[in-house]
Amino acid sequence: MHEIVTLQFGQQSNYLATHFWNAQESYFPYGGQEESLVEHDVQFRAGIGADGSDTYTPRTLVYDLKGAFGSLKKINALYDATHEDPLSQALWHGAPIPHKQTPISPSSYQQHLDAGVEPPPLSTSSVRYWSDYNRVFYHPRSIVQIAEYELQSQLVPFEKWDVGEELFINLDREHDLLDRDLRPFAEECDQMQGLQIIADADDAWGGFAARYIEKIRDEYGKMSIWAWGLVEGNDATREKQSQRLVNSAKSLYEIAQQASVYIPLTNKPSLLPSYVSIDPLSKWHASALQATALESMTLPARLRPTAESRISLSDLEFAFSNHGSRRVASLGLSVADPNVVSDKVGVDNLDNLDIDLLPSSPQGPQRLGSRSHIFGRAESLRGAWQSQEKIQQENTEHRSRFHSGPLVQRYQTTQLFPQLSSFPNIYSSLSATATPSSLAVRTSLSTSSAVADRIRAISGAVRRMVAIDEREAIYNGLEELCEEYTEGWSSGSEMDEDD
Repeated sequence: MHEIVTLQFGQQSNYLATHFWNAQESYFPYGGQEESLVEHDVQFRAGIGADGSDTYTPRTLVYDLKGAFGSLKKINALYDATHEDPLSQALWHGAPIPHKQTPISPSSYQQHLDAGVEPPPLSTSSVRYWSDYNRVFYHPRSIVQIAEYELQSQLVPFEKWDVGEELFINLDREHDLLDRDLRPFAEECDQMQGLQIIADADDAWGGFAARYIEKIRDEYGKMSIWAWGLVEGNDATREKQSQRLVNSAKSLYEIAQQASVYIPLTNKPSLLPSYVSIDPLSKWHASALQATALESMTLPARLRPTAESRISLSDLEFAFSNHGSRRVASLGLSVADPNVVSDKVGVDNLDNLDIDLLPSSPQGPQRLGSRSHIFGRAESLRGAWQSQEKIQQENTEHRSRFHSGPLVQRYQTTQLFPQLSSFPNIYSSLSATATPSSLAVRTSLSTSSAVADRIRAISGAVRRMVAIDEREAIYNGLEELCEEYTEGWSSGSEMDEDD
């Protein structure tokens, strides 16, 4: 079935992943709806509920701090405390030790969902936690609360990269986290195609995720591991910004060594088109934009075998790495009303995506008018952006051994991106009439000289900030990453390939 197992680390990551799972749930046919093109078994697992009925729950592990889950309970309506399905056999069987705390009341949106009635509209003020707009049931085993730290604690903050690294080492020594958490999900898979990891990269979760991925790589060898590193783009004090930069540099250095691909994502792009309206301080808003891109880019790996655009994660990697060892990629997207998507001209231009989610360099965003060299690019198109015949022709030409220049592969599907009641109306200006219920989305993962420019800028900035005993290792490691983006090209060479 080519399953994908997901791991989620931290607040912003769980906001993003909640949008992702809500979209996956919407692809199930309800009440005579037309069957979608998505193969549900790739991301969902079959189980048995408390009443003996069949269930489908996400193949995911959700890690977050104490107090971060909101009203979400480990045991939900599909399961009860006395029921066990095959995945629950390894749960703790010792004597329970009760710890009572004031329960968090469900949001009005959740209360309406539980009652089976139409929920009220959500707003930035009504979304307190990522669970406030969650639409799926998780297996109890998926929910992993880190009790050692509390959300937004001022006394014991979970902010420094080394703190997360130390936490993982201590918990793994005590519990063997892969055996306890990941292995039960992995062993359920018939033919797992890879792991999808979504992690906050600029706080302590970066250190926790880096050590986790290192252990995964030791255990699963050459398996495809996609790591999405979320980076905060909003302003903060100089001290906090410096700490974030150091954390981001360590995550980039450590995770890029182990993951098949590392994709840094900002929650505040330097430029936004007029059709996007986001509250930059709302994690619900920012994660919706990120989820639009992430969910659309990985869609080809979740399609049914009969879909022409189905492709594995490893095949997508091959396209944007272009025969190199370029493990850091940038994600971009454009969004359109599916009824007028044909009006979006210039799809053949490699540089015409509306939104770039690559975090800005320490010196600021890339200069307007500056151009970067593209090495490889994989695109996922939802909607009629281009004729299928032309896509097939160009994909074949780019795979030819006589082709010179960037390798570009496009995969197009009619499966549009759903705008659910849980999704903020950030694309309200997309259409002159009512906001469409589904969106045409074009996304790309690229390896380019812009990626190398950002890595080099980070390495230069953090060299003055980190301790002497790790300074050279981080600096040299980041510089080695940059070298993969300079072979056969320099900024002074001709760039006809990019026109």
